[in-house]
Amino acid sequence: MLFIAGWDILDAEHGMSRFDSTPRITFAQYIAYLFRGNLQWIWIAAVLLLGFGGLVREERLGTAQFTLTLPFRRREWMQVRATLGLLQAAGFALVPVLVIPLAARLVGHSYPVWEAFKFSALLFAAGIVFFFVAIFWSALMGGEFSAIAIAGISTLCAFTAQDYFY
Repeated sequence: MLFIAGWDILDAEHGMSRFDSTPRITFAQYIAYLFRGNLQWIWIAAVLLLGFGGLVREERLGTAQFTLTLPFRRREWMQVRATLGLLQAAGFALVPVLVIPLAARLVGHSYPVWEAFKFSALLFAAGIVFFFVAIFWSALMGGEFSAIAIAGISTLCAFTAQDYFY
Protein backbone atom coordinates (compact mmCIF):
# COMPACT_ATOMS: atom_id res chain seq x y z
CA MET A 1 0.00 0.00 0.00
CA LEU A 2 2.87 2.30 0.87
CA PHE A 3 4.64 1.64 -2.42
CA ILE A 4 1.53 1.88 -4.61
CA ALA A 5 0.27 5.09 -2.97
CA GLY A 6 3.70 6.69 -3.02
CA TRP A 7 4.43 5.78 -6.62
CA ASP A 8 1.02 6.92 -7.88
CA ILE A 9 1.48 10.30 -6.21
CA LEU A 10 5.10 10.77 -7.30
CA ASP A 11 4.01 9.90 -10.86
CA ALA A 12 0.93 12.13 -10.64
CA GLU A 13 1.75 14.34 -13.63
CA HIS A 14 1.97 11.32 -15.91
CA GLY A 15 -1.10 9.76 -14.32
CA MET A 16 -3.17 12.91 -14.66
CA SER A 17 -2.17 13.30 -18.31
CA ARG A 18 -3.78 9.95 -19.15
CA PHE A 19 -7.27 11.42 -18.76
CA ASP A 20 -8.85 12.87 -21.90
CA SER A 21 -10.95 15.43 -20.10
CA THR A 22 -11.09 19.11 -20.85
CA PRO A 23 -10.27 20.88 -18.63
CA ARG A 24 -7.56 18.66 -17.22
CA ILE A 25 -8.44 16.85 -13.99
CA THR A 26 -7.31 18.37 -10.74
CA PHE A 27 -4.97 16.76 -8.28
CA ALA A 28 -7.86 16.16 -5.85
CA GLN A 29 -9.82 14.36 -8.59
CA TYR A 30 -6.77 12.25 -9.35
CA ILE A 31 -6.48 11.22 -5.67
CA ALA A 32 -10.18 10.26 -5.66
CA TYR A 33 -9.51 8.17 -8.76
CA LEU A 34 -6.63 6.42 -6.98
CA PHE A 35 -8.84 5.52 -4.03
CA ARG A 36 -11.38 4.02 -6.45
CA GLY A 37 -8.71 2.11 -8.36
CA ASN A 38 -5.27 0.87 -7.33
CA LEU A 39 -5.55 1.55 -3.61
CA GLN A 40 -8.92 -0.16 -3.41
CA TRP A 41 -7.65 -3.37 -5.04
CA ILE A 42 -4.54 -3.48 -2.87
CA TRP A 43 -6.70 -2.88 0.18
CA ILE A 44 -9.08 -5.73 -0.69
CA ALA A 45 -6.17 -8.13 -1.19
CA ALA A 46 -4.64 -7.05 2.13
CA VAL A 47 -7.77 -7.55 4.22
CA LEU A 48 -8.45 -10.90 2.57
CA LEU A 49 -4.96 -11.99 3.61
CA LEU A 50 -5.57 -10.72 7.15
CA GLY A 51 -8.60 -12.99 7.41
CA PHE A 52 -6.58 -16.01 6.30
CA GLY A 53 -5.97 -18.86 8.71
CA GLY A 54 -8.04 -20.47 11.42
CA LEU A 55 -8.35 -23.76 13.23
CA VAL A 56 -9.38 -25.72 10.14
CA ARG A 57 -6.18 -24.66 8.38
CA GLU A 58 -4.14 -25.43 11.51
CA GLU A 59 -5.68 -28.90 11.63
CA ARG A 60 -4.52 -29.53 8.06
CA LEU A 61 -1.03 -28.35 9.00
CA GLY A 62 -0.99 -30.44 12.18
CA THR A 63 -0.67 -27.54 14.63
CA ALA A 64 -4.29 -27.41 15.86
CA GLN A 65 -3.55 -29.68 18.82
CA PHE A 66 -1.16 -27.12 20.26
CA THR A 67 -3.61 -24.26 19.76
CA LEU A 68 -6.46 -26.21 21.33
CA THR A 69 -4.41 -27.03 24.43
CA LEU A 70 -4.03 -23.33 25.26
CA PRO A 71 -6.22 -22.23 28.20
CA PHE A 72 -8.70 -20.32 26.01
CA ARG A 73 -12.10 -21.13 24.60
CA ARG A 74 -12.49 -21.21 20.86
CA ARG A 75 -14.83 -18.23 21.04
CA GLU A 76 -12.18 -16.19 22.88
CA TRP A 77 -9.55 -17.28 20.37
CA MET A 78 -11.75 -16.11 17.47
CA GLN A 79 -12.56 -12.83 19.22
CA VAL A 80 -8.88 -12.06 19.74
CA ARG A 81 -8.11 -13.07 16.16
CA ALA A 82 -10.86 -10.81 14.82
CA THR A 83 -9.89 -7.90 17.09
CA LEU A 84 -6.23 -8.09 16.12
CA GLY A 85 -7.18 -8.34 12.46
CA LEU A 86 -9.34 -5.24 12.76
CA LEU A 87 -6.56 -3.34 14.51
CA GLN A 88 -4.11 -4.37 11.79
CA ALA A 89 -6.59 -3.35 9.11
CA ALA A 90 -7.12 0.02 10.81
CA GLY A 91 -3.38 0.61 10.93
CA PHE A 92 -3.04 -0.44 7.32
CA ALA A 93 -5.88 1.90 6.32
CA LEU A 94 -3.96 4.82 7.82
CA VAL A 95 -1.04 4.37 5.43
CA PRO A 96 -2.58 6.62 2.72
CA VAL A 97 -3.29 9.28 5.36
CA LEU A 98 0.44 9.58 5.93
CA VAL A 99 1.79 8.88 2.45
CA ILE A 100 -0.48 10.95 0.22
CA PRO A 101 -0.04 14.40 1.84
CA LEU A 102 3.72 13.88 2.22
CA ALA A 103 4.24 12.61 -1.33
CA ALA A 104 2.00 15.38 -2.69
CA ARG A 105 4.32 17.99 -1.22
CA LEU A 106 7.28 16.32 -2.94
CA VAL A 107 5.68 16.81 -6.36
CA GLY A 108 4.52 20.37 -5.73
CA HIS A 109 0.89 19.73 -4.84
CA SER A 110 -0.98 19.82 -1.57
CA TYR A 111 -3.61 17.45 -0.29
CA PRO A 112 -5.35 17.84 3.08
CA VAL A 113 -4.75 15.14 5.66
CA TRP A 114 -8.42 15.27 6.60
CA GLU A 115 -9.49 14.37 3.03
CA ALA A 116 -7.06 11.46 2.95
CA PHE A 117 -8.41 10.34 6.33
CA LYS A 118 -12.00 10.37 5.03
CA PHE A 119 -11.05 8.23 2.03
CA SER A 120 -9.10 5.87 4.29
CA ALA A 121 -12.08 5.58 6.64
CA LEU A 122 -14.21 4.56 3.65
CA LEU A 123 -11.59 1.98 2.67
CA PHE A 124 -11.60 0.60 6.20
CA ALA A 125 -15.40 0.47 6.41
CA ALA A 126 -15.69 -1.43 3.13
CA GLY A 127 -12.65 -3.57 3.90
CA ILE A 128 -14.04 -4.99 7.11
CA VAL A 129 -16.77 -6.64 5.04
CA PHE A 130 -14.09 -8.48 3.09
CA PHE A 131 -12.19 -9.22 6.30
CA PHE A 132 -15.13 -10.85 8.07
CA VAL A 133 -16.14 -12.80 4.98
CA ALA A 134 -12.56 -14.09 4.81
CA ILE A 135 -12.67 -15.09 8.49
CA PHE A 136 -15.98 -16.85 7.91
CA TRP A 137 -14.69 -18.88 4.98
CA SER A 138 -11.37 -19.63 6.66
CA ALA A 139 -13.31 -21.11 9.59
CA LEU A 140 -14.99 -23.50 7.15
CA MET A 141 -12.23 -24.29 4.68
CA GLY A 142 -8.76 -25.58 5.40
CA GLY A 143 -7.06 -25.00 2.06
CA GLU A 144 -4.12 -22.68 1.71
CA PHE A 145 -5.81 -20.17 -0.56
CA SER A 146 -9.29 -21.61 -1.06
CA ALA A 147 -10.78 -19.50 1.74
CA ILE A 148 -9.35 -16.32 0.24
CA ALA A 149 -10.55 -17.20 -3.25
CA ILE A 150 -14.06 -18.09 -2.11
CA ALA A 151 -14.23 -15.00 0.13
CA GLY A 152 -13.29 -12.75 -2.76
CA ILE A 153 -15.69 -14.43 -5.18
CA SER A 154 -18.61 -14.53 -2.75
CA THR A 155 -18.17 -10.86 -1.78
CA LEU A 156 -17.87 -9.86 -5.42
CA CYS A 157 -21.06 -11.77 -6.20
CA ALA A 158 -22.85 -10.12 -3.28
CA PHE A 159 -21.84 -6.63 -4.38
CA THR A 160 -22.68 -7.21 -8.04
CA ALA A 161 -25.86 -9.27 -7.60
CA GLN A 162 -28.04 -6.31 -8.55
CA ASP A 163 -26.49 -6.36 -12.03
CA TYR A 164 -27.96 -9.81 -12.69
CA PHE A 165 -31.53 -9.19 -11.52
CA TYR A 166 -33.02 -6.67 -13.93
